[in-house]
Amino acid sequence: MPQTQVREWNSRSVTEPASLAFEISVVITTYNRCQFVDRAIQSALDQHWNGLEVLIVDDASTDQTAEVVERRFPGVRYVRQEKNGGLCAARNRGIVEATRAWIVFLDDDDTLEPGALQKIAQRIEAFPESRNYPLFQFARTNARMPADFMVVRLNDYLTEEVVGDFAPAICKRRFLDAGLSYVEALRNGDGLLLWRVAEDYGIPTWADQVQSLHADAPLRATSTGYQLRDAAQFAELQEYTLREFGGLLAARFPAYYEKKRFGAAAYRLLATDRQKARAHVRLAWKERMSAPAAALWLCTFLPFVIARKCFVAYRQHTARAPH
Repeated sequence: MPQTQVREWNSRSVTEPASLAFEISVVITTYNRCQFVDRAIQSALDQHWNGLEVLIVDDASTDQTAEVVERRFPGVRYVRQEKNGGLCAARNRGIVEATRAWIVFLDDDDTLEPGALQKIAQRIEAFPESRNYPLFQFARTNARMPADFMVVRLNDYLTEEVVGDFAPAICKRRFLDAGLSYVEALRNGDGLLLWRVAEDYGIPTWADQVQSLHADAPLRATSTGYQLRDAAQFAELQEYTLREFGGLLAARFPAYYEKKRFGAAAYRLLATDRQKARAHVRLAWKERMSAPAAALWLCTFLPFVIARKCFVAYRQHTARAPH
């Protein structure tokens, strides 16, 4: 695997105007968050970007999302999915529907920082090798990386050199020409696209914070309640990851492979499927016998209500642990 490339790009000041030809679609995917989506939309409009398209992809919301968009933002494009398919399906729809050359995704409960699109355009235009890449990244609130700029490889994710959330900026033509898309079979599998692009191309990534995460939404994909509610879907995500990258993980990153096996086992148990949970523990044992594997094996014999309480306690413990 290629070594991580780290470079500093100071050829342009962040205050220098970017090219007027850098037209951007800000794509906001949303589902039942009418109380937040207007904040996200307003943060995009406040960019005052020449040629800006703001596109809402409503993932079959059952609340007043359509009314909020129509009433408050009549100039914003709105498209609706026929059925709720999750983030990946909504993002793929956004890529197809977007009419601008560049696409920046924004979650419905988050906001763009002032001047974010200016910063994105300047960084990409100042990067001499930009034509070689279909996807770029910029920091969100919790993002952490070891340099101001680097071309991120899969190794950087797996060794946790790069952690947290990053905002993708996509060159639509190059992205589609490369046959790339989000994995629609997985409702929360957007990270797997980043793994694939990082492995095949590398992802130019800047530490400039362009988006703010907000914690006022009732459920996020990383919340304990969300993961308990949709445990079967999170199990499928772990299993898909193991099918696609399991050989690579087992050979190069055995600790990460073990983590994914344990994740699949834990989520299958939370989804009340003891048989599949135990099958994942057995597969982990084939690689290495360990105390965590033994503990998880014992958990598969506990009443489901106790297993769920153990999961909540584990999540609370890891949330308090220093990073």
